[in-house]
Amino acid sequence: MQILQLFPVAVLGVVYAKEKRSDCLKREAQASLDSAPAEADIAICYHGENSAYTNKGDTSKDPAVFGGLRWADCHGIGLDCFWMKGENIFQFWGDGGPDNLAFVKRNADCKYFPEDKTIYCDTSLIVW
Repeated sequence: MQILQLFPVAVLGVVYAKEKRSDCLKREAQASLDSAPAEADIAICYHGENSAYTNKGDTSKDPAVFGGLRWADCHGIGLDCFWMKGENIFQFWGDGGPDNLAFVKRNADCKYFPEDKTIYCDTSLIVW
């Protein structure tokens, strides 16, 4: 009887074990956007050194344009997840591949520049 009760837990574990890391990052980024204020432009999750979690870089941590910073786990890999709005920038200093970076945009106010390892939001210096 107890074996049958544990069966759904075992099946769920197998399902998550087969989930790709990139899919987990996307899921966590979507969860951050879902919990963000309606005015948030983008939610980002990143594994590695970045300007959201450190004092390096130019990310404004002003609550008017940044929030929801949380740590998430993708099968043992730690992620920094958060949302941004208005004029802000996110920078990272590691790999920007799909196993390390995921973002979900609510609108077209943010743009990803992979060669610069940055995401700019509503920045007047950028020509879209």
